[in-house]
Amino acid sequence: MNMIKITARNTERGIAMFFSLFALLLLMAIAGTLTFMASIETSVNSNYRQEQMAYFAAKAGLEEARARMMQTDPNTINATGVALPIAVPTTLNTSVIYIVNPGATANSVQPWSTTNAYADDELCHDGYSPSLFTAGQVVAPGVPCTSNGKPVGTSGATPFLPSTSTWYTSTNSVLPYNGTSSALPYDWVRISPKVNSTDSYLAVSGGTATVNQYSVNGNAPNTASTLVCWDGLTEQPLKTTATDCTKMLSAAGNPMSQVYLIASLGVSPLGARKMVQAEVALEPTPPFIYGLYTTSTACPAISFTGNNPSTDSYTTAGNGTYSSTHANTGGDIGSAGGISVGNGNIGGITGVLAYSAGPPQVGCPTPVSLGPNGAMGGTVACPSGNALACYLPTAPVFSIPKIPNGPTNTSTSPSTCSTGSGKSKSTYDCLAPGTYGNISITKALTLAPGVYNINSLSMTGNAQIIVSPAGAVTFNVAGIGQTTAVAIGGNGITDDSNPNDFIINYGGTDGISVAGNGDVTAILNAPQAAVTQQGNGNWYGSILANTASIGGNAFFHYDKASALAPLNNGYYTMISYREMSY
Repeated sequence: MNMIKITARNTERGIAMFFSLFALLLLMAIAGTLTFMASIETSVNSNYRQEQMAYFAAKAGLEEARARMMQTDPNTINATGVALPIAVPTTLNTSVIYIVNPGATANSVQPWSTTNAYADDELCHDGYSPSLFTAGQVVAPGVPCTSNGKPVGTSGATPFLPSTSTWYTSTNSVLPYNGTSSALPYDWVRISPKVNSTDSYLAVSGGTATVNQYSVNGNAPNTASTLVCWDGLTEQPLKTTATDCTKMLSAAGNPMSQVYLIASLGVSPLGARKMVQAEVALEPTPPFIYGLYTTSTACPAISFTGNNPSTDSYTTAGNGTYSSTHANTGGDIGSAGGISVGNGNIGGITGVLAYSAGPPQVGCPTPVSLGPNGAMGGTVACPSGNALACYLPTAPVFSIPKIPNGPTNTSTSPSTCSTGSGKSKSTYDCLAPGTYGNISITKALTLAPGVYNINSLSMTGNAQIIVSPAGAVTFNVAGIGQTTAVAIGGNGITDDSNPNDFIINYGGTDGISVAGNGDVTAILNAPQAAVTQQGNGNWYGSILANTASIGGNAFFHYDKASALAPLNNGYYTMISYREMSY
């Protein structure tokens, strides 16, 4: 009988457990990888969400600024109707405006301070050098504005923002939940006029890189710090013959408007930062044809008294002069109220509002009245209803000049200047651009071109203002403690025959008087003041006032190139938009 031998296979014992453990390890590795990938996805999503929060918060801040730039906005940043800055920012003129949104921690956001965690580390790239920044403080494009590379708000960071507080103004956000922990996570918005060198690039020569600026118009004879204007289609650098963008006409004949830069910083709750920047400007308004205009609704708001006050026109555009371009027509006047021509001779049309009893009342029952010896020289066919008047669709709104900071109600004595030497040496009274109190003169005063922030001006006797060397002069008048902020008499103001080169801005309500036999070549921008012109003098230029009384044998010659354009009360147009790299 054959026997079958059975051999046990003990060498294969435990193989199933080995494969089970291997499979378990493999599954654990896969699970761990999936968990790691899920964690990465969560982090990526969180980071993306934080960046998007910061980005859209920055956009919200930008839109708050764009809205509050409008004069008609209930929360306008110009609480008293003062126009936005139209000067290149310097360390003294507060032409940079910040809207801050610190949340529940007051004063935690101070973009004007290098030591603050939210310091404005973009401003040095916007072309304000050397007016705000000196050599070494403007770094390459795409690099935050700090000269030694250390982050802002940290120990050892070299200051790059001006150390004074006279280069900016600030106000708080009015968006929902401002001042609380639920405020939108944008920290600040900056508004400032754009200049010709805002965009920069790196140029390499001989292995050395330098920061250069683009110009909005490389063929224009303008410096890097020239303001930039908007004609509705393109940006143009401000011409040297114009004091601001409203004095520069587009190809269509419209006064241009100032271009502004708006930069906004958003920081999410977890620290993600986004900065956006836009260029905005008001759409230019059509040309304003009235050389003498009053904003008052009084009946009348313009009164011609005396024997033979009159108006006519000319233009300094294209190097024109009064003698070469004079016309007996075009001396147009207008008012939100009524006009009493009396015995005056109006070499132009009158523009007023059509009367409506209301309420509220609009216009005057007798918009324009004419005396027995009065005359009208208008050549425009006016609507029916009053043969003497052209009816305005609405009363135009003008910006109110900003009351300058610095002037005090104290007397200012002119300096003494001299020419020649030895026996041929002569002395004369003079002033350089700057801040002064009450200027009272009885003889000739020579001014150098520039900006003068003064409290008041009084000219009597043989007083005369002479600008030498030739150039543009701007008087910003405060009028503190005065009943008459500006009194022009004596022999008047002698300039270079261009009214755009002598501008008097006054935003107060005190009176302004013009008397004597001297001529004045200037633009008077005083929409809240009562202006009185008497004597036998001539005014060449334009006048914007609250009320006006023209008497004696005074003559008003309207320079059509000096029109004070009314405001566009609409939304600021966004010309360009970009996200910054830091």
